[in-house]
Amino acid sequence: MTCGSKCTCKKEEWNNGTIYRIFVQREKNATSSIIDVPVDIAQSELTGKVFIGVENYCLDRRVTPDDETNYPLTNFNAQSADRREKWASVQYLQLQSINLPPDIDFTAMEDTQTGRNTHIFARIPLQTMFSGNTNNNYMFPRSAETFPLTKDGILYEMTNNPHALSNGRLRIQLLGDDNGPWNFTDHPIYNLAFTIVIYKPRNTYN
Repeated sequence: MTCGSKCTCKKEEWNNGTIYRIFVQREKNATSSIIDVPVDIAQSELTGKVFIGVENYCLDRRVTPDDETNYPLTNFNAQSADRREKWASVQYLQLQSINLPPDIDFTAMEDTQTGRNTHIFARIPLQTMFSGNTNNNYMFPRSAETFPLTKDGILYEMTNNPHALSNGRLRIQLLGDDNGPWNFTDHPIYNLAFTIVIYKPRNTYN
């Protein structure tokens, strides 16, 4: 298994199967909703049932003015207050990939009584960032969490999809609460890092 300079892969045995970890580190102040992750796992490793999910993440929200070159700083202005207000309303960050099969996830909308298959493989809840104009609110720009590593809890199942992760690239798109591309104007991100977990059980457990 090979990786590019932007990710670190680790393979280990777990629960009568194999786990691959892919650590993804975004470029600072990136403004694209697309993350192109170099990863290459042998197709023979991905036949049958495969599970994918996110083990942990760290997101630094940009709330300082755009002209600041360092982070974090305590230079507050109207732009900072506006960003804190907007960030306070964000519930979660979604990760989807067109490399994955469309039946990996199903989203149901109560208001429209509709549902659809998606390519989403993780929904990351963001810790609350208080709104308001006091400088104390700036103490909460970072949202970070580690999730329990359980097949039933964080890993989405892919079946008979050996080509999903073996083409050398995993193309991930960041989505907002509305299932649209992440809005970097209203919710700018200084830093984002997360660990993708891929679990391949042994054939006896398929």
